[in-house]
Amino acid sequence: MTTEQLLHFAILDIVQTLTATGYHIVVYTNNPCHLFMRWTNVIPQIHILTKIERGAPVAKGTRYCFVAYKDNEQEEAGDTLEHTFIKEPWAVCETRWFYFFGTVNGVDSPSESAIFKKHRLGAPLEPLFEDQYTITPYWPPFTKKFEDMFTW
Repeated sequence: MTTEQLLHFAILDIVQTLTATGYHIVVYTNNPCHLFMRWTNVIPQIHILTKIERGAPVAKGTRYCFVAYKDNEQEEAGDTLEHTFIKEPWAVCETRWFYFFGTVNGVDSPSESAIFKKHRLGAPLEPLFEDQYTITPYWPPFTKKFEDMFTW
C-alpha cells in the first residue's frame, strides 16, 4: 500500500534536446511515478476565485485552465525517476504551454508541476544541443484592473 506522502512528486530538472522536427524533453522527479504531459498551443485561461467577506466578493486566488489540450504519456513503462516525452512534430515559431501530472503505483498523484511555456525557434538558426534554460515557468500578467475582475 502506498502512503499519502509517497503519492507526491516534484520535478527536479527538465532537459530538452532539439531534433529536426521538434524536441525530446526529459523530466527528472524525486520519487518514482508515471507522468503525463498536458500541452496546448492556446494561452491558458485565468479564472479569479472569490469568496464573500462582509457581503462583498474578495479575490482568494487564481485557477488556470487549458483549452484544446492534448495529453502525452511518458515513453518509459511503469513508475520511473526519468520521464521522456517526444514532442514531434512541433511547428517552427509555435509556442506551447504545458504541465506534468501523473500516478504513483497506479494511484492518481495529487501533485502537478508548474505551467511551462516553450517557443520553438526556426530550425535553420537553432543549433542541435541540449538547452535547459529556454523552458520558462508561465506566470501571466493581469490585464484587467482589480475592480473590473468582479461582476456585481
